[in-house]
Amino acid sequence: MRGTLVCFLFLLVCLSGNSQNYHKQDKTGLIKILRQKCYLKGGYNWERVGLASSDTTRWQNDEGWIEKLRGVKWTDKGQKRLVAIGWRGKDLGGKWDLSEFAQLQYFECSDNGIEELIIDKSKSLLTLDVSNNRLKYIN
Repeated sequence: MRGTLVCFLFLLVCLSGNSQNYHKQDKTGLIKILRQKCYLKGGYNWERVGLASSDTTRWQNDEGWIEKLRGVKWTDKGQKRLVAIGWRGKDLGGKWDLSEFAQLQYFECSDNGIEELIIDKSKSLLTLDVSNNRLKYIN
């Protein structure tokens, strides 16, 4: 009986620890963007979209940071997928690759300092506004 209880508790802990509400590929793509430097004011992109440094220490193990992000929308059913990013005028910078976001439909990041943008694999993208950036390369 005791062995059964231990096995049950172990299984319960493992299942709850691996519960992922957000798709791993979308999280990876966001982390790559958010770790880059801001354009004008110094600091990092993650600061400009509502995250604190304590949120970045738990990127991989905790999804709480995702719920704090401002300007993103996710699907409602099943494992959540990123469908919209709206980060206009946040002084965001860097080289952005949207390839990770398989279901991204709306991307509005005008009035920032983005230098490069890769969208060639973004088959679901319907709306793109990157006006008033420092774009040197777009693919």
